[in-house]
Amino acid sequence: MVEKEILHYGAREMAQKASKFSLGSLGFSFRRGEILYLSYQGIELVRRIYFAVRGPNWETVPNFITSVNITQDAQEESLQIDFSAQSVEGDIDFAWRGRVLVEDGEKLIFSVLGEAKRDFLKNRIGICVLLPLTLAGKRVRCQKHEQFGGYLEEGKLPEEISPHQPFMDFSSFSVEASPSTWLEMTFTGDIFEMEDQRNWGDASFKIYSTPLRYPFPVLMKQGDTLFQEVCIALRILDRSTHCVEDLCPGEHTCRISLSPTPVARIPSIGLGMNDLSETVNDELWEAIEVLRPSHLRIELDAAENRCSVSMEKIEKAVKVRKRKEIPLWVLLSVSLPSELPELFDCVPEEGVSRILLALNESPWCASFELVRKAKQEMERRGRSCLLGGGTQGWFAEFHRNPPPFEELDFVFFAFCPQVHATDNETVIENLVTLEVLSKQARKISNLPVAISPITFRMRFNPNAYRREERTPKLPPDPRQWGLFGALWTAGALKYAAFSESLTFYEFLGPHGIIIPEDVRKNLTQKTGLEFRFLPLAHVLKEFTPKEGVTVLETRSTNPLAVDALAIQDQEGLFVYVWNYSPQSQRVLVEGVPREPCAGSILSAETMPRIVSSLRETLDAWSDFAWRGGVLELSIPPLSLARLWWKDLLPVEKHLQV
Repeated sequence: MVEKEILHYGAREMAQKASKFSLGSLGFSFRRGEILYLSYQGIELVRRIYFAVRGPNWETVPNFITSVNITQDAQEESLQIDFSAQSVEGDIDFAWRGRVLVEDGEKLIFSVLGEAKRDFLKNRIGICVLLPLTLAGKRVRCQKHEQFGGYLEEGKLPEEISPHQPFMDFSSFSVEASPSTWLEMTFTGDIFEMEDQRNWGDASFKIYSTPLRYPFPVLMKQGDTLFQEVCIALRILDRSTHCVEDLCPGEHTCRISLSPTPVARIPSIGLGMNDLSETVNDELWEAIEVLRPSHLRIELDAAENRCSVSMEKIEKAVKVRKRKEIPLWVLLSVSLPSELPELFDCVPEEGVSRILLALNESPWCASFELVRKAKQEMERRGRSCLLGGGTQGWFAEFHRNPPPFEELDFVFFAFCPQVHATDNETVIENLVTLEVLSKQARKISNLPVAISPITFRMRFNPNAYRREERTPKLPPDPRQWGLFGALWTAGALKYAAFSESLTFYEFLGPHGIIIPEDVRKNLTQKTGLEFRFLPLAHVLKEFTPKEGVTVLETRSTNPLAVDALAIQDQEGLFVYVWNYSPQSQRVLVEGVPREPCAGSILSAETMPRIVSSLRETLDAWSDFAWRGGVLELSIPPLSLARLWWKDLLPVEKHLQV
């Protein structure tokens, strides 16, 4: 029997589990030295507390927990977790001890004492606290560090993405959770500041040390020690009227509410095509014929440009385009505008629908001079395709050094959910940021927005200390092979639907939807299944033909466990509901017209068929019931259900974007 964890996550070790604790009104989870989802009366106030060692390329060094000791008194009024850890990778070796202390049900202390075991370079070492986006717009009181005067600064957490640090140089930070309740944090051991992590695709505000404006990397010498502590407490002004927001703690059953309000349209959906280790084979032709992507994206970088390599990329893409008439997008990445003519010599004369421009040096985003030079080259060569400017990096690079909007037809930037953390919860949390990024990019540019590419793993690191590290050679993420990858793709489609076009993953190679022979053999040995395509390709198959179809508003009471996407076209109403969790979920869907005409499911039981061919269909599914005007579902672990109604909801004519 195949282990469900492998079908779910691609590898057993990716099924990450946490211990849950509840003391008084406080609740949280603990895993591998981190505090997750610190809540008060069921309301999340702190997303995460952790200790991070960041290397000279801003890589986060893995924390290996070597021991854990938990002490809790009989009355459950206090809790102490002591643990030992090592952060080791390459030249970096830092040993540390952590402690979590909870007292009185309203205060938590997280402290770390550590020592460098050898000399190494670091960009940052310290405690980080992540605040959820639900606190955006809330009032803030920030006590400056004594080195900066110790005065009190007042403000608000930004609602729109702040390109730079909204609060700096503090030793304590308080945010108004409700009119009668303040969340207070006091920091010891360094100078702290805050950044808006939405710039890098994270759904949080991060408090960290040391200030980013200080020089880095810095040499840690063997024997250097570090101590840091954060004390988090609730200050309740009036207990007689105390309430954390006008919210109620989440119920066990997840609710999905569907509104007839149109909020977006399904974007055009393309795929990357850059891997040279695979050949254009029958599986690729099957994938193209079934998926019919809107475009194939290829990249030409002047820093790596060798004629034979570039032409091999181009010839492969041209072969696909000629056979299936798929438009090409070509990214031209240079350090100087003068390098453009050589790259333009490699661009195919036919079939290119878009040229994308980016810098491969700081500030990483297409400049006015680069765009003007590209226009001159296009005019000289008689080209008339759309011209876009942006970055191979994150929204941060686009936001801080925007391209010349008035000279462009569209803008673009990349997205990856693992810029800062790699756990399952973070990867799911960060999906909602796609909507925020899409809307803000459109607002500041007044141009169509392409998120290109969207990938599981980081494929370009603009902050790397060494040039050779800017294109990290990371192994593929096993979760991309399993059902988790399929559900994450559905979530990305939901929240990125506010963009005009998307480029997902790659066709070929270890990061592609058609996996290479060595990965295929490994998965077959683990599962006994004949892997040819990933489950996520079947999710893409649902939406690539639906470009321009109306997306209706859906809301989930617990989107980290269950989420949904609703679309409507001439065929009827389709509602997709998926369960990220490793447990079955009872889900109530409100706002649908009646019991659906048909249901289908993508699940562990479906996988033996769907991984062998993209022409396979989902299994029929009917584990639902219509009661009292509400549709009740029971969704298996890590599964996606598709529901279909012939009925059309009476939607408004204009999108509410």
